[in-house]
Amino acid sequence: MGQGYDIWMLCGLAAVVVLAVTAISANRRHEGQRDADEDALWDELRQAHDLSRSQARALRDAATRAGLEPKSLIFVEPHLVQRLAESPGEDGRPRAAKLELRQRLFS
Repeated sequence: MGQGYDIWMLCGLAAVVVLAVTAISANRRHEGQRDADEDALWDELRQAHDLSRSQARALRDAATRAGLEPKSLIFVEPHLVQRLAESPGEDGRPRAAKLELRQRLFS
């Protein structure tokens, strides 16, 4: 009985390892797909609003500072863009450029 028990124990352990590896792999694929979807949505919104690279970078920075996940939520959060437009030039961007960005998104 000892040898048969050892074989079943090894089979059970192998099954647990296979399930764990499968679950981890599936989770990583799902996370990668979600990241790709978020990037695709960001690019689609950026193109739809005809934003320059610097405007898109300013929005992404503002979304990061606001802790938005996904960052594309900045496109539906006018108060955050308003706050960006009213902020002093500490981010190195001219105020006129930030006001133009707000106007482009929410007018």
